[in-house]
Amino acid sequence: MKKIILLLFFFCLFSVSVFAAKESDFVKVSDQNQTFFTHKDIIDANYFLGTDKVFYGSKEGSIIMKVYFSEKDQLLARDFKLGLETKSGKNITVTKVKVGESEFEMPNPQPSNSFIFNQAIRVEGGGNLQMAEIYISYDPLDIWIREEIDVILYSKNLTELLRDDPFISGFGARQKGTLDTTQLGSDVDANHTILYYLDPSNTEFWTTDTLGTGNGITFAQSDETTEYDFNVEAFDDADNNAWFWVEVTETFPSASDLETWFYYDGADVDNSDGTGAYPSTYTSVWHLQETSGTLGADSTSNGFDLTHVNTPTLNVQSQIDKGVTYTAASSEHSLNSTLLDAGATAVSFSFWVKKPAQWDSSSTPEETIFLKDNTDASDILKMVWRTDGKILFQYLETDGSTAHNLFTSKTIWAANTWFHIVGTYDSVGNVMNFYIDGSITGGGTLSEPMTALATGTHTDFFISSRETAGNFANHTLDEFKVFSGTALSADEAELIFLSESNQLITFGAEELPNVVPDVNVISPNGGETFDKTSISIITIDFNVMDTDNNSLLVDINFSTNSSEGTGTVIINDVNTDSATITCDDSDFSNSTKCSISWNISSVADNDYFILINVSDGTATDFDASDATFEIFTSIPAIVGTGRCEIDLTTNFYLNQYLQITLSGFNDDGNLITTAQFDLFKGEKQVVTDQNLTLIDNILTFVSDKKINDDPYTLKVSSNDCISTKLIQMEFN
Repeated sequence: MKKIILLLFFFCLFSVSVFAAKESDFVKVSDQNQTFFTHKDIIDANYFLGTDKVFYGSKEGSIIMKVYFSEKDQLLARDFKLGLETKSGKNITVTKVKVGESEFEMPNPQPSNSFIFNQAIRVEGGGNLQMAEIYISYDPLDIWIREEIDVILYSKNLTELLRDDPFISGFGARQKGTLDTTQLGSDVDANHTILYYLDPSNTEFWTTDTLGTGNGITFAQSDETTEYDFNVEAFDDADNNAWFWVEVTETFPSASDLETWFYYDGADVDNSDGTGAYPSTYTSVWHLQETSGTLGADSTSNGFDLTHVNTPTLNVQSQIDKGVTYTAASSEHSLNSTLLDAGATAVSFSFWVKKPAQWDSSSTPEETIFLKDNTDASDILKMVWRTDGKILFQYLETDGSTAHNLFTSKTIWAANTWFHIVGTYDSVGNVMNFYIDGSITGGGTLSEPMTALATGTHTDFFISSRETAGNFANHTLDEFKVFSGTALSADEAELIFLSESNQLITFGAEELPNVVPDVNVISPNGGETFDKTSISIITIDFNVMDTDNNSLLVDINFSTNSSEGTGTVIINDVNTDSATITCDDSDFSNSTKCSISWNISSVADNDYFILINVSDGTATDFDASDATFEIFTSIPAIVGTGRCEIDLTTNFYLNQYLQITLSGFNDDGNLITTAQFDLFKGEKQVVTDQNLTLIDNILTFVSDKKINDDPYTLKVSSNDCISTKLIQMEFN
């Protein structure tokens, strides 16, 4: 019983916390035919605490966490409790806990930022591991995918013993992506998917990113935590080019820049969202990234895939990585059989086009860019290269005769030059607009009453062709988008152009996460004693590690309790490179031993902890001695009445019980009736200031003394009288 109490006392003073981590910070542990992961900082703790896997978060709104735990070198059975706590304070709900064959459904589970499973879980002695499954749910719209949840091991009476964070914080580096939205004439409130292009000049990214696949990457809002959905068009590690499509859900302000964040060097996990990266207003998005075959995949969830006909040339280097080249002589074109069949009151088209030869008033014949005909010879939307050098954007109403023709003012299109085209049709606003490279200049506008595009299936949606043979086109297309039900504004047209021409985003310098310093008190520590009559100066030793700093500020206090901020100052804000502190190395990238001298001659007799805070100017770490050490002043053998004497007799019996018999007088001449004793096993103090009330001057308690073990040192004191005796194992 004494042994258990002493262990509980020890761990009340010492608990370990692990903060956000990277994948490399976790250690795989195999014990008792069980395998689990734990943080490297707690691998040497006196307890096992780990999980079946390292978590990087889930967008599904639930996870099942298997928690493994026990006390190392545990001889007897012991009860533990488990808890959870979110680092952000956001809520989770624990619905069930399963231990062995027993399942515990939580009655009326409620969201909370912390959870304690109040059922004590028995772990048998002999070093056995126990495992509990915890079923956790949460609102994925409220909790970020990389939410971190601490797993906490408690004693039966809810004393915290150990804490582990099995969640990867995600990323070792980030860059700020600043969108220069001041180029816009007014705010854009609608969500848009923006191109984030990382070219070879971003050497910091290409050096730091070691996965080379597009994994371990994400994008976030200006608040630095709310993730954007994104899609990867291409990631070329060999040539150092990557194209990401990121759905920006904030307003694009015209009065100021919009700051976003790009995170990388994370876990080897694909964080991309595929079709989820495109707003609902994006009806179809063809990146035209395919290298072979007849498929032109729609990147949205709507499934309006293209079929390439007569083998247009794929895998052509284009405005945004790859595109498709069409040749009129081979009747090459693409089609989708259902796009815009439902009709629309408004439609917008956005794409990049390049002609192999200059297109002007001498060019012939007319060539089709796209066409959709919902009824026979009416309800037609089309865009064509005209022989006068202009591009025509036409809507032919249901009556088959009312045509709304919008022509570009631009009539000369240079060869092998990329142009961005946006055409908008709006029957509600009775307007059609043409934007060339983000501007109405070179394009044009047409305002006149017009009807809605009726439903119909007369023809497919054609690219580079019309419904009858002929009017095929010679050009290369890239990044073709259709917005059914939406008439893009002038600012939206400009936003898309700026994004896709790489004139919108500027990336900042690479930022590495601040590394929190780590400090650990070495000495003086539990069980050490210092007699001021023989020593006045002692050494305080501590280890420090901080991989991103070579200079740290140190505060050291001594206190009768282990709470941070208590006690009396020994040093305050002293730099590690000062003469006061001696360190083995000035580089703290590895654990480095530091020391200072402490004059204890004026320190009052008592039991103390050493408390140390270390700061790198941004973050701090704190540690205290594991247990108390004693500063005292020796008492002369004869004081007071001169009757100060304690006679000790000790005996082991049944090879287990230590019996202490004592008698004597304290320094005021009275018989001793109460005393305190300390017990040391080798250099380890196993009993501290145990109060005794003597009955027949005999005390008996259980010991784990083993044959040939280190001897015990017994110290008994009453008032100012002290007696010390070395106890060797004996047999009855």
